[in-house]
Amino acid sequence: MLRHLDYDNLPTHDEDGHKLSKQEAKKQRFEQIQSDAYDIYKAADWLQAVDALKVFFDRWYSLEPKALKTFLYDIDLTFNFYDFDPSLHLTFPVKSENDGRIRVSNSSPFPISWL
Repeated sequence: MLRHLDYDNLPTHDEDGHKLSKQEAKKQRFEQIQSDAYDIYKAADWLQAVDALKVFFDRWYSLEPKALKTFLYDIDLTFNFYDFDPSLHLTFPVKSENDGRIRVSNSSPFPISWL
C-alpha cells in the first residue's frame, strides 16, 4: 500500500501547530493510515471489522484512493481469519514466531532459508 500513497493534501502543521516538512507530513500520513488500518484487525469479530473498515474507507478514500483500492483488494480473503476461534488470532506485537496461532500479517513465520 505504501507505494500507492499519493500524499495529496498533506497537512502543513502538526496537532501542536508546528510546521511540518513534506517528509514529516508524509511520515505522519502513513502512520495515521497504518494506525487506522490496524484498528480493523483489532476488531473482535467480522461485523466489527467491517464497521471499522467502513470508518477507514470514509476517512481515507478521498485522500488516498489508489492506496485504498490496493488495501481493499481481496479484503474478504483477509477477513477469513475471523472464521477461526479468536484464541487462535495473533495479536501484535508478536511474542513468539511459533506459538500455534494464526498470523494476521502476510509475513512468513519461517526463516527465508527454509523456503
